[in-house]
Amino acid sequence: MGCQQALLHPVQNLLAILEYLCGEANKVFNCSVYYGRLVWFKENRFVTQGEVCGQMKWKVHFNDIYGSSSQQICNGVVESLRSFK
Repeated sequence: MGCQQALLHPVQNLLAILEYLCGEANKVFNCSVYYGRLVWFKENRFVTQGEVCGQMKWKVHFNDIYGSSSQQICNGVVESLRSFK
């Protein structure tokens, strides 16, 4: 089973909002991965979901998008890092 992309033709205002939100979500993901790797290499342990969200809540990118979306991104990163156990 594959994934099919949906072709959107949004108006200019909506396109700008979507691009901004996707960019901020990508920045939250990158910051979370960076923090998780930093803790792993310095302390040789995996981060917890609360720890990542606690660190990321001070970041501008985390607060620019909805809180539940930001938390879900951080939780996904933690689950991905745990898969390397």
